[in-house]
Amino acid sequence: SQAGGRAGAEAEAGAEAEAVITPSPSATEVQIYAVLHERRHLQQFVAHNTNRTLHFHYEAFTFVGKNVGIIRIDIAQDRPLSLVRDMGQLKKGEVYLRRGSYTDPTKPATADEIALMGRASALGLRRSELAVQFADVESGQPIGTSIEWEATELRIPPPSKIPSYSPRRSSFEVTFDRDNPNFYREVAEYAAFQSLFRPVRLVIENTGSTPAEDVRVEIEVDEGSGVSLKEYEPDEPTRTQMMGVNPDVLRSIRRPGRDPGDVEVFESKKNARLVIECGNMQPGRRLPSDKFYVAVRESGPTSLSGRIFAATLEQPSSFDVTIDATISVADVPAEAIRKFAEKQIG
Repeated sequence: SQAGGRAGAEAEAGAEAEAVITPSPSATEVQIYAVLHERRHLQQFVAHNTNRTLHFHYEAFTFVGKNVGIIRIDIAQDRPLSLVRDMGQLKKGEVYLRRGSYTDPTKPATADEIALMGRASALGLRRSELAVQFADVESGQPIGTSIEWEATELRIPPPSKIPSYSPRRSSFEVTFDRDNPNFYREVAEYAAFQSLFRPVRLVIENTGSTPAEDVRVEIEVDEGSGVSLKEYEPDEPTRTQMMGVNPDVLRSIRRPGRDPGDVEVFESKKNARLVIECGNMQPGRRLPSDKFYVAVRESGPTSLSGRIFAATLEQPSSFDVTIDATISVADVPAEAIRKFAEKQIG
């Protein structure tokens, strides 16, 4: 009977709550289980003395010369449970639960604790199952949890070693644009990005049988991990700029509403965190994310670890996707950057 009261507390442990019961003179139920070894008799006993059906599994065995019983209580069932008649120190209609490692028969569950049992029961009955994998960049179709690519890390000079852009202009030439003195430096950064970063999409799928509500996917990488995340690729540099217009400022302005699958990357000095808001997802629904960009600086498999949050998940679930990259390194002098900019850009 106390095992029924334990269900609310054990529900938080996972799909099945597990209780190990060893002989103890103070535990009323153990004295009963010592006599009723057969599972069928135990199930009949519990059903006859509780207010509703308790779904559980019971196994008995001998350990170090003592009888031991293991009870696994399914999380997906109605709660709370109580006795329909007094039994020893346990009273009819009272709800008991284990606090820590002990069930005190003199202190039944409070109203708040019973409410939490009901919440745990509801979450268990509506358990969602969500999965994340890579998606094809063009079609958004799932392609598995592992991808491969080749990339080159360009070692470019520091900005101070790259010359400023200063074209010769006629004194009679009139323009509303101004020359971009950082053109060569921006070309160097643009080329380094295009050479090392690769576009990536993920697809989130509800593989369970119940709707998932308020789903959010997060991936976080540390600064020293050798992995970089970017929300967008830089614009191709231009030789001139419109006066009073800073494209970086315009791009940093986020629109107030976000659609399912939209990607945001929040960067700090220590890490970068990618967030995909997915909204509500019906069973079987697949949601491809928008495109974002990933750089890996070491050859070999690199794991991206993330978490899935949802209102219908008791706790966040974890996932891993793997990038198997082959990375080469190339040194690029300032003069090569200048020649490339003059021939290829703008």
